[in-house]
Amino acid sequence: MGGGASGGALSGLGDVSGDYAFDAEGRLAQSVLCRGCGFDLRGALAEGSCPECGKPVMESLVGDLLRYADRAWLDRVRGGWKLLLIVILAAIPSYILVIVLAVIAALLAATNGVEELGAVLMAALIGLFVIALFATFGVAVWRLSTPEPGAAESRFAARRLARWGVLSTLLGGPIWTLLLVLFLALEAELLALFVAIPIGLACVVAYYAGFVGLFWHARRLILRVPAEGLARQTKWCMLLMLGVNLATWVVLIPLAILAETSVASSTAQAFGVAAQVFNCFTSLVFFGLFIWAIVLLFMLLGRLKGALHGTAAVAEPVRVGF
Repeated sequence: MGGGASGGALSGLGDVSGDYAFDAEGRLAQSVLCRGCGFDLRGALAEGSCPECGKPVMESLVGDLLRYADRAWLDRVRGGWKLLLIVILAAIPSYILVIVLAVIAALLAATNGVEELGAVLMAALIGLFVIALFATFGVAVWRLSTPEPGAAESRFAARRLARWGVLSTLLGGPIWTLLLVLFLALEAELLALFVAIPIGLACVVAYYAGFVGLFWHARRLILRVPAEGLARQTKWCMLLMLGVNLATWVVLIPLAILAETSVASSTAQAFGVAAQVFNCFTSLVFFGLFIWAIVLLFMLLGRLKGALHGTAAVAEPVRVGF
């Protein structure tokens, strides 16, 4: 027994008692943060409750496994991942439907001699769809990145990167587009250079931070199931998608520049063909990795559902004492 506590004082703790230091009366002799409010439980009885929020001390001692996590928090996080999956699966067919409706609206307007109205209706429908998609995606990420009650985390925790990286991209991307179009329309090249371009670069950084944060946050949750095999797959899927994405930029940009600057037309055409072939190849690879990521997301939801059942199973025994 840790800290010299008697067997009777810690009889209800089982294997947990060997992981912590207790005094002879069964009180914690080391700092342990409450998983409900973050209060330091040093001096609290192992079978007691947190003096600040009333959460059973035992729930803060049983480790980082999700089946011992706060049930409301875990349910909210799983709901966020589920909404994210729905957004991803519904995005493509919904976009096709919006395009069809927009074209129908444009044709109806054209047949009545108001082509300008048709163009406005098409742009409005597509714009509303994009806004709704971005808003739903943002809500999903906000929910799945909900901070865990009482959990200590670093400033650059995966959850934080996912939340602020994705939300910054969703908000910054449209702002950058509008500014760039506005400055170019006004022929304000200096403003485009010193305002729009830095915002665009910041959006790129936020995009990659959010991308890595989402995958790493999912991996950390999976490790708390625990499911090391699934966590390993998640890590490799992230690394491969990130590598393909970066390789596309690194290779395509030089090829495009060479195709534009080559004096000989045959050379320029060769570089152009090479860029198209490489783009098709990386697109196919990325699509395969994207399907893999969706499968992993399905598996993550299944594991989180199992963890939720686990919280229900352990909740009552934890609360009745020892």
